[in-house]
Amino acid sequence: MEQLVDILVPLGVCVALPVLIVWIVMRAATNSDNKRAAVLIEAIKNNADIDADKLAESFGKKPRTPEQLFQSRLLKGVLFTFGGVASAIVSFFYNTPDDVKTRNMFIIAAAFAIAIGAAFLIVVAVTRKTVAKEKDTEDNSQE
Repeated sequence: MEQLVDILVPLGVCVALPVLIVWIVMRAATNSDNKRAAVLIEAIKNNADIDADKLAESFGKKPRTPEQLFQSRLLKGVLFTFGGVASAIVSFFYNTPDDVKTRNMFIIAAAFAIAIGAAFLIVVAVTRKTVAKEKDTEDNSQE
């Protein structure tokens, strides 16, 4: 019985859970598209002089501004970097020979998290001037 559990738990976590998550996300997207299409069809049926392109565009996602992208990247960079540093700190608490695998796992997780965080922060540093220029031109055009 214990061997069966040892086999089924990794299969459930590594196979069934990701498949279920992808299925739920895809079903939600399909359902959303179907509802949008039904609203468009009803609007076209009820009002013949409606601009279907503008109505369909109004249902779409609003594009994020460069400043919102900048702030999102900064947040992700800081979170990943701090998560990596926290994992590295936790790895130092596993110093006994029995905990070598656990320590190595935390060190690997820390390395990946710090690398991803550093990549986001590098992108933030590179795009900072561009976003500032775009914001200035946007502010000047509104005045």
